Parts: sequence; C-alpha cells; structure tokens
Amino acid sequence: PQIQDTKNQSTRVPFIARRSSGGGTVFHDVNSNINYSVFISLEKKSEMYPIKTSYEVILSFVIKALRIQNIEVFMEGKSYLAIISQGVKKKISGNAQFRKKNCLAHHGTILLNTDIIEKIKSNLSHPKEEPGYREKRLHENFIGSLPPVFSEEKFKDDLFLLFTEF
Repeated sequence: PQIQDTKNQSTRVPFIARRSSGGGTVFHDVNSNINYSVFISLEKKSEMYPIKTSYEVILSFVIKALRIQNIEVFMEGKSYLAIISQGVKKKISGNAQFRKKNCLAHHGTILLNTDIIEKIKSNLSHPKEEPGYREKRLHENFIGSLPPVFSEEKFKDDLFLLFTEF
C-alpha cells in the first residue's frame, strides 16, 4: 500500500467529493479527516471478492491500528466505523468499494476532530439513506471523531504494517 501525506500540500481548502466507489458524499478537510485508499488484487486474494468479507477484513485492520493506540472503535452497518462518545454511538468513518479488472478498490475517511462537524452540517443535507443506528439524528448528533490522543503518524505506520502482513 502507498500512503500519501496530504498535509504538506500548499492548498488546504475543504471540498466535497463523490468517491468513484460510490457511497455517500464525503466532506474533505485536510485538518479534520484522513482519507485512505486500498487496492487489492482479486487474482491474488480471491477470498476478498465477497463485499461483506472485504469490508470485514479491511475494516478489521483499521480497527486494529486504532486499538494499538487504545482507541476503541467498532464496525457498524455494512461499512462504517463508530466510537462511543459520552455514552452515545457516533460514526467516525465511512467507507466504500468498487471492483474492476480483478482489483478491489476500497476508500475510507476517518474524522480526526469535531471541527469538521459544523462544516458538514452547513454544507451537506441529511442523507436519503441512513444506517439504522443513526436513528434520524442530525449530523451534529450522529457524527463523532477520534480522541485528541490519536497519532496520525503512528496510525499510518501501524496500518501499513497490518496490510503488508496480509
């Protein structure tokens, strides 16, 4: 896997994008979220073709990398990661996939801090489809972020090692 550090880019403008893999709209802000992509050869890892399996395997690596930092997150729904914040389950990561020419492409976003929540609230309407655990909550009541103890550098290193062992 290749990990790019976008924090060193000179342009730091938040933007909204649709992933080629589908899924919901993603609000990007260099200072408030991490975006990652994983590409897996389905010729070499044919067991990853089933969608449910691929999400479970890939998100388990993300969960393990966060647990190394004592951050407890868990998979929720088909492709989300959630955290318990003040006794409430909140989404911190959305993920999507597509398959093309024997390649699985997986895209994910992880929210780093709550600064982005007001921007999401101001720029995105309530989604047409929502996971059951959202319970019709507004963005500001449903979205959470990683705790301040999170180390982005450690996460990148740990996630890279987990994928290379795969």
